[in-house]
Amino acid sequence: MTLRDDARTRILLYFLLGIAAPSGLLAYLAFRGIQNDRALVERERRLQLEHTATRIDGALEGLLEDAGQDIASSPLDSLEAIVARWPLVEAVFTVDPDGAARVVAAHGLRFQRSPADYTPVRDDSFEALLDSAVTLELRDEALARALSEYERASRLAPDAPARTRAHLGAARVERKLGRLDAAAARYQMLATEFGDVPSSNGMPPGPSAALELAGVLLQAGDTAGGSRVLLDLYADLAAGRWALTQARFDLVAGAAGAKLDSLNRAGHPPPDPAVVSDLAVRLAKERERALALLAFEERAAPLIADAARGSGRFVVNTPERAMPAVLLRPPPNSRGDGHRGFIVDLPALVETALALQLQGGEPIAWTLRSGDGEVLSGSPEGLTLEGPAIDGASVTLTPATFAPMTLEIAPLASSSGGGFLTSRRAVYFYAFVLLAGILLFGLTLSIRTVSRELQLVRMKSDFVSTVSHEFKSPLTAIRQLAEALRSGRVPSEERRREYHEVLAQQSERLSRLVDNVLDFARLEAGRAELAPRLVDPAVLVEDAVSEAGARVAHEGFTIRTELTRPLPHVRIDPAAMRQALDNLIDNGVKYSGDAREVEVRGFQEDGELVLAVRDHGVGMKPEETARVFERFYRGGDELTRAVKGTGLGLALVKRIVDAHGGRVLVASAPGEGSTFSIRLPVNGPSAPQAMERS
Repeated sequence: MTLRDDARTRILLYFLLGIAAPSGLLAYLAFRGIQNDRALVERERRLQLEHTATRIDGALEGLLEDAGQDIASSPLDSLEAIVARWPLVEAVFTVDPDGAARVVAAHGLRFQRSPADYTPVRDDSFEALLDSAVTLELRDEALARALSEYERASRLAPDAPARTRAHLGAARVERKLGRLDAAAARYQMLATEFGDVPSSNGMPPGPSAALELAGVLLQAGDTAGGSRVLLDLYADLAAGRWALTQARFDLVAGAAGAKLDSLNRAGHPPPDPAVVSDLAVRLAKERERALALLAFEERAAPLIADAARGSGRFVVNTPERAMPAVLLRPPPNSRGDGHRGFIVDLPALVETALALQLQGGEPIAWTLRSGDGEVLSGSPEGLTLEGPAIDGASVTLTPATFAPMTLEIAPLASSSGGGFLTSRRAVYFYAFVLLAGILLFGLTLSIRTVSRELQLVRMKSDFVSTVSHEFKSPLTAIRQLAEALRSGRVPSEERRREYHEVLAQQSERLSRLVDNVLDFARLEAGRAELAPRLVDPAVLVEDAVSEAGARVAHEGFTIRTELTRPLPHVRIDPAAMRQALDNLIDNGVKYSGDAREVEVRGFQEDGELVLAVRDHGVGMKPEETARVFERFYRGGDELTRAVKGTGLGLALVKRIVDAHGGRVLVASAPGEGSTFSIRLPVNGPSAPQAMERS
């Protein structure tokens, strides 16, 4: 084993004994502490839920008591309004002397057990005239005379039901005569004005008139109007507008559905098929509710007798569903109308109680189940307690003493995070996270330190290579031109002046390179000193643009100036700020590509002096703009790397602007150029800050 392997083994052993083993022990203790604290937190949570359940149960009882008092103290003719006021009341029933229940008010549809008892008013002259009209219509087929007789009969009718019979006959004859508009108008009048008029057969004329009106409109080719009438008929049936038996309800609903189906098959769907589907679902639900009310009336009698001797609470199991009910005792000032009671819409009752008790409290998930475990309703978020209880804590209560119904509540999973962060087990968790964080931080810090040093070495090496190349180019040009001038090989005076101009340009370029390197070295060493004074920025910009424009004019560049005067005077070091501005202009010229134009703007904005240099060249990617002010950084694009530079110009600009208490920003996109903005405070510090080592 070599000395290097031995040292590596010792380091690994020290790491295991000094860090890994204690960390493992602390992790085990933290895990055990978390388990113990979790059990304690779940126990506390269960106690809280049980307290919440007690409050909810009290709210359920209070709602039932308030609704019962309202129903018991109200006249019979106002019970429909009571039902509308209490969503938790599905229906109100009375108890007949023989103990049978009779539903007298309900939400939506309610079926009659038998047709309404109606005795027509007898008028022999009217009956004779109506018989004559029927004979003319059906036997003699004298439709015009029959229509006249029906019209006379409607005027001589002794009451509304008789008038309804005459109008129905007249509408029928008008349809046979092809007077579809008149027939439609008469059926519309019958449906709206005579829809609820009693009849001898117990069938109100409203549904029949609506079906006939739809038929007339469809016969006239008005499929849209016919569809609307059928949809309105669906809605009226679902709302329980007419008192119908189950058989007549099914007859009318089936006829309306058949007409809609025939329209679909003929390629004339209703205006909104989704509305038809929703109405059909609603109609089916209302029919199921109405059948459940009929079954309640049939099965409630023996349970009512038991409830009268007991708590007054009972549940009737119908083929459709279980129906919890409350039997009310007659108040002392009862008018002798017997017992009353109401059927409870248990999901609505639970939702109302939860809304009252959980305002501003911890959110919970809840599920209402029937006696056989079927989910009847759940929390608004759709959460139910299927499977394991949420966060290990849930309670079950029997709402309002209805034994076949159970309510399960548990805390929402999303609400457990805040409780954990403030619990005792969090201490162990934090310790474990802190230990892991320290280890990870040490490892990351070491890797980053080594990587940064390697990167710095590589960047400095690239910098030396780049600077050597940058210095070599102007020195080579100067040497070649100087030798040509010294040897006298220049053919003309014009060419000699051109050589002198190039010598001056290359010398100036070399001087700028040296200044950048020396200034950056002073910045890095913290030895830079500024000489601030009050300066007119317009003069600074114009001088910089004038000099730079003359320097690059022979290359076809145009440097435009746009100053929004008057510009505020600022206290700056003019030489340092001029160097920063020159570097930005030089940077814009370098990266302009084929767009040979650079813009320099000066204006005041939000209490700052803004000096902006914009080019229309290659631009930069977003990830490059974040690093463009780093020292030695050059963009990764091949076109960018082909441009000469040391990677110090923009870094020097940032340090100069920072020392003046300002900011330098860049906005750029690939192919759209770049805009560099120096923003200096107008009412900033009286003198620039000292430049310190970054």
